[in-house]
Amino acid sequence: MKTAGGLFAAPGAMTVRRVSGRHWCWALWLWALLSCAGVSAADSDPLYESVVPVSGYDAAARDQALGIALSEVLVRVSGNRKAPQHPALVRVVQNAQRLVQRFNYQSAREPAPAAAATAPVASPDTVAAAVITPQPPPAPTLQLHAIFDAPGVGRVLNAAGFNIWAGRQQTVLWLALDSGTEQTLIGADAPAPLGPLLKEAVERRGLPLLYPLLDLEDQQALQFSDVVDGSAERIRDAALRYQPDAVLAGYVHMSAPDQYDARWTLYQQDGAPNWTAQGSLQQVIDAGIDGATDQLARRAPTASSTDAGVQLYVSGITDLNRYADVEHYLTGMSVVAQVRTQTVEATAVTFLLQLSGTRQALLETLAHGALLLPEPGAPEDPVLRYRIAQ
Repeated sequence: MKTAGGLFAAPGAMTVRRVSGRHWCWALWLWALLSCAGVSAADSDPLYESVVPVSGYDAAARDQALGIALSEVLVRVSGNRKAPQHPALVRVVQNAQRLVQRFNYQSAREPAPAAAATAPVASPDTVAAAVITPQPPPAPTLQLHAIFDAPGVGRVLNAAGFNIWAGRQQTVLWLALDSGTEQTLIGADAPAPLGPLLKEAVERRGLPLLYPLLDLEDQQALQFSDVVDGSAERIRDAALRYQPDAVLAGYVHMSAPDQYDARWTLYQQDGAPNWTAQGSLQQVIDAGIDGATDQLARRAPTASSTDAGVQLYVSGITDLNRYADVEHYLTGMSVVAQVRTQTVEATAVTFLLQLSGTRQALLETLAHGALLLPEPGAPEDPVLRYRIAQ
């Protein structure tokens, strides 16, 4: 370790200021951890990565999969489902390898096909044989996991006239499902196939969805019938405890075997657009998430150009737990492409933020959050100064 000018020079230009006492201990621990990790506090933003099926390891199959993956990223980052169809972006998708940072292959397993129906079992022997007969293992499928360059994606979107969806609105989901045999409100532990379908749709669009706890407080505040009847006041009031930016309410009921009807409503401060959908369970769930995301992305703060290298000074960080809270908070912002720790002091850390949007979009996102509060500073100061809310 090299000492110069009262600073311990860490690899990658991160520095730790000379301090004393217990704060000195935590600062050195952080320095050591980040040095071993190559200083970067976040390698990638989930908005800019995608996992898609790939037919093989050859270049043609890889390039096709990269194009599909980039199309998903363009939709997710812009909030616009039509983005990949723009002529300028069609060419970008065809050359997706130019924007990829890294990729790897991985194996996934799909459920084995359901067994065909058989005649009734005639004897205990055949019952035993049926019980012990091994089932075929799930069929393996090859997937490609690709991570794309966030500033590069921002640039091609901006060049084609699309903004970056910044400041994504936290949305509470009240979903009432009538399966024909059971009526229930859906929480985070939704069983298959509904749970995986929701997860896939939310990740595909990059919608920050909050699932209700469905504890006693929720049960007293909202009933299944309230969602079915579209009781706006009760739906809004029941969501207040989660402090959301919007509330998505859906009523999905089975109309025939494997066929569903759905009614969706997105409650915002100044309106409540609604829409309907019919089809398979996946189709009506996709319609709900896509419809809500389309509405929110159109009305959200946007970034029309990219900025990089914004310094954010955060005071009140006195231990690793607080550091982790702030780092996790920053990496969760859609406008932030990468977070690096630049300087560690006794009670403060300076982060270097690489943005996928503008500095103004970052300020708007910080203003909507509750973790960091702005400190007084000169308007021309290039360093943003904040403190942890006590």
